[in-house]
Amino acid sequence: MDGLDYYAPHARVQLRRHVAIVGPPALDLSQIGRAVAGLCGVPLHDIARLIEHDVGASLRTLLKRGGPEEVRARAVRATRRALSDRPYGVIVVAHLELPRLLRWRLRLRTTLLLVERPLDETLRSIRQQRARAQERLPEFAGGGLFNAGKLRAAHAQRTREYARLAARVDAGDTPTLRVAQRIAARFGG
Repeated sequence: MDGLDYYAPHARVQLRRHVAIVGPPALDLSQIGRAVAGLCGVPLHDIARLIEHDVGASLRTLLKRGGPEEVRARAVRATRRALSDRPYGVIVVAHLELPRLLRWRLRLRTTLLLVERPLDETLRSIRQQRARAQERLPEFAGGGLFNAGKLRAAHAQRTREYARLAARVDAGDTPTLRVAQRIAARFGG
């Protein structure tokens, strides 16, 4: 058996193309992607985790050291690498910023899904996550202050970026696993 067939005998679903999941910050997209990949039995390519693995540090550290341009460049390389990988799997772009041409490439070469939640539900989810993790800073909050205005702007920007490109998945107040089950059901998982 060659390296490309490793997952094939175990996959519960045969995808005809990658499934890419994007969305605004703070929506648990990594957990949704992990659950979809697990339910379908296909590989997972979490772009943020791939970047952290390549750098050997967190995205926050990379952002401090190299700035947003460095994070964007590494996201582009990791996304291109994930797109060329076989067998097809789930690519979680999450809230990382990609250039316009790469967003169009995602649309053409993947089943692109934009996961959305109402902002109020997202804020409630963040508060719960922070209480569970006892974390003081969400990843996107600069200066240590939780800034709902920044989050609102990020939501609007991400929706504009992918509005014409992606199929929308309205997560509403549905728990993460249920959202993943709905997505996996689209592909027979």
